[in-house]
Amino acid sequence: MRPLAGRLSLDRLSWKTLTWWCYRFQHEKWNRGFHGCMLDLAGIDFETKNWRRSAVASQLGQEPSSCRHVHSLPKLSGDRKKLPRNTDPVVSAFKSLIQDTDPKMWFSDVWDDSVIDRWNNCKEFALASMDTALSFRVANLICCCKQCRRIDVCLLDEVMAAAMNNEKIMLDFAPIGIGICIQSVGMLARLARANKDARAKFFDGRGKDFVLALLVECKQRGLWTHEDCSPRILASVMHGLGLLFGKSPLNSGGRRAEVLEAAGCIAEEFCRQKNTFRVTSHDVANILYGCEVLGFDDKRLTSKACRILVRRLDFGDKINPQILSNVLWALGKTGFDDKSVLSRLGREVNKKSELAGFSEQSLANIVYAYGLLEFDDFHSMDGLLNEIIEPHRLREFNQQELSNIVYGLGKVGYSNDSLMGQLCAEIIKEHRLAIFSQQGMANIMYGLGKAKFFDRNVWVKLMNEASQRVGKFSCQELANMMYGLALVEPELSNGDMSALVELMDKTCAELKRRRMEDFDSQSLAVAVWCLGVLRYYDEVLMEVLLEGYMRIEENIKAIELSMIMISCASHGHRNNRLFKMAQNYVFGSLSDVSDLRLVCNFMWAFAILGILSNIDFERFCLKVASLEAKEQDMVVAQWRQVVQAWLYIQKLKPDPPRYGLSHEVDRLLSKAKQNWRNEEISDHTTTFESKIRAILLAENVAFAPKSKTVDGLLEVDFLVKQKDTTKDPVVVECDGVWHYTINQPFRTMSHTVFRNKVLKAAGFKVVCVPFFLKQTERVAVIKELVQSMTPS
Repeated sequence: MRPLAGRLSLDRLSWKTLTWWCYRFQHEKWNRGFHGCMLDLAGIDFETKNWRRSAVASQLGQEPSSCRHVHSLPKLSGDRKKLPRNTDPVVSAFKSLIQDTDPKMWFSDVWDDSVIDRWNNCKEFALASMDTALSFRVANLICCCKQCRRIDVCLLDEVMAAAMNNEKIMLDFAPIGIGICIQSVGMLARLARANKDARAKFFDGRGKDFVLALLVECKQRGLWTHEDCSPRILASVMHGLGLLFGKSPLNSGGRRAEVLEAAGCIAEEFCRQKNTFRVTSHDVANILYGCEVLGFDDKRLTSKACRILVRRLDFGDKINPQILSNVLWALGKTGFDDKSVLSRLGREVNKKSELAGFSEQSLANIVYAYGLLEFDDFHSMDGLLNEIIEPHRLREFNQQELSNIVYGLGKVGYSNDSLMGQLCAEIIKEHRLAIFSQQGMANIMYGLGKAKFFDRNVWVKLMNEASQRVGKFSCQELANMMYGLALVEPELSNGDMSALVELMDKTCAELKRRRMEDFDSQSLAVAVWCLGVLRYYDEVLMEVLLEGYMRIEENIKAIELSMIMISCASHGHRNNRLFKMAQNYVFGSLSDVSDLRLVCNFMWAFAILGILSNIDFERFCLKVASLEAKEQDMVVAQWRQVVQAWLYIQKLKPDPPRYGLSHEVDRLLSKAKQNWRNEEISDHTTTFESKIRAILLAENVAFAPKSKTVDGLLEVDFLVKQKDTTKDPVVVECDGVWHYTINQPFRTMSHTVFRNKVLKAAGFKVVCVPFFLKQTERVAVIKELVQSMTPS
């Protein structure tokens, strides 16, 4: 193959053509002879993949400045494999140290004495000759510290100070040198913070000052748009900025503005690039990570980076599992919603031959990312999920990873009791559960609730553990924990609720102590809604939470306000200021609400609370009718809400309508009543109902179980037949735990109060038997009923 290469005429090859061929040889692993010859001609060091710019320029007969994608290195001659890495003696000394040392040494906590001595000698040599330094030395010394994972504050401080105080050095920086410096400083800062090292303060001071000085240099010299600033360099800079500035609060004084301005320039230039064949998957991961951590959301940049990654996959390139998980994690954090890209990446993840190469952290990050994106196609990723529940994998997952997996699966509502059961069996082990963070505990309970997974043993252990440290939860974590409990409330109520009551007592006491400024509107709305669903009532706490929510009146969201109104209606809690705000908002923006569920919730809440006027009822019905006509299917619960609102207007309102309703409203009400009448009566009989039935039979009371009354719109437990037809018919209701609050003193829930009022308005006598009465007390209630039925 070498004779063929020798016949190539370099003066006829453009630089773009030459670099393209070299790239394809490298990635497709074609003939090494031809590869090596082309690399020799192009001036490429195959071992280090360094591009000798002036060598290429001399071969092509061009000026060095016209050659793109190569950094400034002196022209070298001779055998490329025997050449030194560079001609700077200081850098050479550090490079020699790195070459002569086992790479595993850099990842150990303790270095050999000989390595420490050599490092110190190299450092003394560097500090003694700092006055002769140029940008090449500065960039390489910082890179050496990063490569050796050595946070040598003395060396770094001198190097950065020398650069910042010497205008000649700053003007000498090329784009590649700036990219190396920023990324290396960012990676060292991440290392210091991960180890909770006191030296992290150095990077929040001198490190940030140095990077900001480089950003100013780039802006003044227009380096972002320079021809030598390749997409790879742009990705490295974005990655470094994310590592350095993203995980700690940015200082005031315009620093955030400077960083975000630089991020904007990088994004603009990256999107402008047309020649992206040299952009690797690692570069894509770097730029996406930087954007996410900085909070810089650029849909165009994210879309282009993903297209590059998908193109590489389609070309058959294999992507490192760690990089693939990092990309998905960044996409999840930024809310990227291109389903085709997510499906393509999911297929790559699900390859059985590749799954073994994923670390536990990578697997957890992938599930977490898909959960954040609400990508609900986990059923097609059985390979990934089966890998997660492998016994050796489960043992290796740490607490953060387990909580992320459960949270991700729950976020999309993935229901698989077998998989969740195996994850929970690992979570509730004694040596694990106690060391979960508060965020991990809250995420697990949230995820299990969303996935509708219920195992009483698991939930009791989680609630007991949360009760012991409820004061350490953040406001958001408390809201997430309560939300998870609310989603499995029906199952929790079918058994011993002592653990739930204890946790809610401590949680509510903690909420009263918190400053409402620490809550956002969503957390407040969720907390109030959960109090309603969990049937826990504390009047003082309700007022505190409502006052906190009403302070943010200008940023009201329909979903949040509906959750609060539903909870107030459930408990019968009255707050006239809230009601006025809700009425103004709902009827001021009712035409803009397009969610049928929200409209029905508002109408039901207004009716239960007794603030629904005749005109408002008709407005609600017209809106429901229009949405229902647009093929928004109504479920049974929504038909029930319409019927109950109508019952309030007809039976309980002091001034029922004296005029007929519109045709559209009549049609909706007829359909709602018919759907509710067609709902079959449940044939399930609870233990409590069976006991009351036995008492009625013992007292020779004639009754009809599970009957519908009030024109077939209300279902009652027992309809007692009166011998004296002049007396009101009697209804006996077995009010179980769902009819009362879970905390004492037991308080009747509003829907039960509403039912009793409607029955009385319809001419029935209502006898309620609460679940908390003793058996003798229940018998006494029925005997009293019998006596009232006996003719005097």
